[in-house]
Amino acid sequence: MLLRKGMVCTAVGLLLSVSIPAVAAGAEARGFTVVALETPGSVSRVTGLNDSDMAVGVLIPDEYPWDTIPVRWGRDGGLTRLTLPEDADAGYAYGINNEGTCAGMVYSEATLVQRPARWDLDGRVTELPGAPGFPETAAMRVTDSGWVGGFATNDRLPAHPWHAVRWDPAGGIEVLEPLPGDEHSSVTGLTDDGVAYGFSARKRATGAPSAAVRWGPDGTPTALPVPSWATGSELRGLRGRFAYGSVGLPNGRSAAVRWNLREDATTVTVLEPEGFEWPYVWGVNARGETLGSGQGLEDRHQKAFRWNRSGKPTELAPLPGDDWATANAINGSGAAVGTSTNPDRTETRTVRWSPSGRIAELPLLPGTGYESPEYTNERGSAAGQAYSTTEPHSRGVLWVATDD
Repeated sequence: MLLRKGMVCTAVGLLLSVSIPAVAAGAEARGFTVVALETPGSVSRVTGLNDSDMAVGVLIPDEYPWDTIPVRWGRDGGLTRLTLPEDADAGYAYGINNEGTCAGMVYSEATLVQRPARWDLDGRVTELPGAPGFPETAAMRVTDSGWVGGFATNDRLPAHPWHAVRWDPAGGIEVLEPLPGDEHSSVTGLTDDGVAYGFSARKRATGAPSAAVRWGPDGTPTALPVPSWATGSELRGLRGRFAYGSVGLPNGRSAAVRWNLREDATTVTVLEPEGFEWPYVWGVNARGETLGSGQGLEDRHQKAFRWNRSGKPTELAPLPGDDWATANAINGSGAAVGTSTNPDRTETRTVRWSPSGRIAELPLLPGTGYESPEYTNERGSAAGQAYSTTEPHSRGVLWVATDD
């Protein structure tokens, strides 16, 4: 369904744009050094990046791929193995804050039961308490102030419920219940004062839509506003007081949205570039600039977009000669990183768009065939994956901004 220009919903901002300007250029990005993240074995995976160019992730051994090793890398690519409890054989680190604190989970090969964990700047582990009534709990993200968000699950019950959880900086745990009538909840974003955002869902078998929610200090779930025609909603992340996600359309498709999380009146804006369908949002910054993509109605090519705070989209054009672009992450200045692909789909290059929208190619790590930046920070550095037919087959890579 294409929304008509000028549609207005109660408590909802709906902004569509007729003209979509684009900016392009083709030089290699200046002031970036590509760094291979140390990877013993054949696979490493980056799961986060902080503003000091510390990356967090995991090593995946060849012989025992379930014995994952949580790790952190420095700006020079040097590896630090995050310690494990004595009774744990493996773990996974999912998030990192600007203090270097990491969040994740640990487990033993004997039981494969996930237990939540937090690592300090020196790599020392602290096990967080698990959720009562849930055999498995994992930590997924950590704020600069020390709040941690994650999930708990119980596969022993028929519905296999999973619930959102949060830990305060002292380690106290709270299970965040879903909306009444729902069985599942998930935290996808936390503010520095501990307010949690995510979504609530019903039984998996019903196919019922989910709903974007907020959990305040008392843990009560509150549904976020959506357009009156929306069949469901999902919040996938936030930065500052802006969050991004999607809402369901009556025709079974979805629309990209951004929420302004004002305490007095949260509002939602539908982000739909005219002439494109299947819009999807990948990130937002603290100014409300939102990053996403859409598929052209005529050529079926994927294009990258950046919406300003007012909801006006600007196309982030691919490199000259290419006709396909993806944008994966945005920082506070509005700079974005992603990929650009040629018409034959035989060559994909790693790129960065400046705050003004000018595109430049990032340097390629020698010996790799395909790279994808997935994170960027306030310095302008980026981190992601590099793939090769030789070992390491998939490894973490860092593009360090030296003159941003």
